[in-house]
Amino acid sequence: MRRVAFVLLLTLVFACKQPGVYERFIPTSQANEDSFRFEVDMSDSTATYDIYFYTQVDRSYFRQPSSESLALNVRWTPASSGKVQLSEKVYLPLGGVRGTKEMYRSAVVPDSLGIWTIEARAIDAPQGLRGLGIICERNHGTR
Repeated sequence: MRRVAFVLLLTLVFACKQPGVYERFIPTSQANEDSFRFEVDMSDSTATYDIYFYTQVDRSYFRQPSSESLALNVRWTPASSGKVQLSEKVYLPLGGVRGTKEMYRSAVVPDSLGIWTIEARAIDAPQGLRGLGIICERNHGTR
């Protein structure tokens, strides 16, 4: 009986584990002045994080994949200090109506653990941009 209880307890512990992937898409209509804010949990001290951005453009603006880029001013702010730790300009291919998913940063090890705000402000966002999404994948055992 104790063995069954132990196996059940282990099953419950592993079932309650935090998901390894966070994903969020913000439509352009919900962005604040072309600024997309994402709250990303990077509190696992044993993990590294891969960050992707993705976009999609309305069919009426692009009939085929585009080589046009979306310029973004990206700022990283940890909740612990509230002060911007990184600010940079990056370019993301638009990719057309099927959208595009592009690696932004690989194997990120944050300076401080916890919740980080990643804010991406579109510079001269093209007409038809549906929004911006982020994917954060947690990699265990890689640190």
